[in-house]
Amino acid sequence: MNYRMSAKSTIISCFLVLLVIPEIAMAADVHTILNNLRQQIIVPFTKFLFVMCYVAGIYFIWRGIGILRQFGMPLTQASKPGEIAGPIVFLFVGALLLYLPSTTDAVSQTIFGDDQAGVFNSVGSGAPRVNYAAAGLASEALFGYLPQGIEAKWSDLINTLVLFIEFIGFIAFIRGLFMISKAGNPGVQPGSITKGITHLVGGIIAINFIPAVEILHNSMFTS
Repeated sequence: MNYRMSAKSTIISCFLVLLVIPEIAMAADVHTILNNLRQQIIVPFTKFLFVMCYVAGIYFIWRGIGILRQFGMPLTQASKPGEIAGPIVFLFVGALLLYLPSTTDAVSQTIFGDDQAGVFNSVGSGAPRVNYAAAGLASEALFGYLPQGIEAKWSDLINTLVLFIEFIGFIAFIRGLFMISKAGNPGVQPGSITKGITHLVGGIIAINFIPAVEILHNSMFTS
């Protein structure tokens, strides 16, 4: 009987310790986890996207030039390469992919008028990178629209969530370019350009999440 009581007491004590340890370590662990999410997921995938877009841009430009060369050759009606718009689309999309993130920089500056509207830009060094200086301002900007009970300890979480939103928007923008490139293929069904433009617009809004929130707030709640 005493052995059973001792075993139960030991189990309960271990359970209480397991409940207390996460609370003690949460302040440091949450910050570490969020920092690892940014460093181990977003940064490597961003670099991968830049490399993939660079290779895809070269491919689209090469393919567009190849189709243009076919227009200068004597071809039969059966081997006609299609409309002239096809290679132009490939060249246009290829150039936009090659110049990422300058492409998103130009669109962001045109729409939002902010040199550092997004976190994926080439401001300063000229090299594609994740601008953590801009990403770190997300919590400061959003705290003005949140209740005062929200404490500053949530700033890391807000910065990480906003960074993920902007990262997903960057992926959507790239996907939109690939959708538009399908319009260069002969015999493609209509609607590729419309879907691509939809992804481009949604991606740019997500990339510039904070300026978009500010515009929406000023439009709806301006006194």
